[in-house]
Amino acid sequence: MQRLYAVKTLGAPHGWLLSNALPRLTAGWATHVAEPVTFHYAPGQRSDTLRARRTVQFIDSVSTMFGVVRPTHIDYYVTQSPDEYHRALGLDFFVLPSGRGTATGGNAMTQANILLSGDPAQGEAYLHEVVHLVLRDGFGGGAMLGEGIPTWLAGSKGRDKVALARVLADYQRKRPGTTLRALISGEVSDGWTNAETDALYASGALYVESVFRRGGLAALRRLAGTPGDPPALTRAMQRSLGLADGDEAGLERWWRVAPALLVHAPPVGPPARR
Repeated sequence: MQRLYAVKTLGAPHGWLLSNALPRLTAGWATHVAEPVTFHYAPGQRSDTLRARRTVQFIDSVSTMFGVVRPTHIDYYVTQSPDEYHRALGLDFFVLPSGRGTATGGNAMTQANILLSGDPAQGEAYLHEVVHLVLRDGFGGGAMLGEGIPTWLAGSKGRDKVALARVLADYQRKRPGTTLRALISGEVSDGWTNAETDALYASGALYVESVFRRGGLAALRRLAGTPGDPPALTRAMQRSLGLADGDEAGLERWWRVAPALLVHAPPVGPPARR
């Protein structure tokens, strides 16, 4: 259930319009402006200008890297937890996988240019969600690219791409029957858990890393518009990895060895970011 406000409005068809809770409940929050970002701080949160500056530089870097227009404005809400930013949105009751009051996380509302940061360890530098705001929804490729690129650039849950490669290798050892195709389609036999989400994000980051090592930024930019449905996505992956169309066995072999290759390979490309 989401709490909204009915506001008496001249010119509205019936004299009233519904208004979101966010600008009303955060009107008294402290702010810090570092163009193009306005940071809003929940009570108890202190500003970190170094983190704010790092985020602005990161926005510029990602925009240039992928040849997209830099966002003209972002409202960035710094809170203690997802519980707190959900309440600011008017969502007083929201189910969190780690239990009320214990989870951390973030969310990018791309159509509204809003970033919600609920992890004090990252604060103004929740860079994974920043990538979502910069690239918006136009890259395609389902979660393999939609989450793979942010994870490649900025990690996930405080872990960089190398740490996530180890997480994926451990997942593959513990679930030898799960395939890449099953992860992409969301059809894993044991049911979907946080472990599958981590494995999918890590797989996407490894795919982006592999494409970058093969063809650099030009190859990554060519991934824009990749279809997200599993058959089309797997064909696109096969082509961009130098495999023959329809070589699902080859794609599966790549997925099995890619984590170890990344862990032991020399660094290349953009530095790992948390």
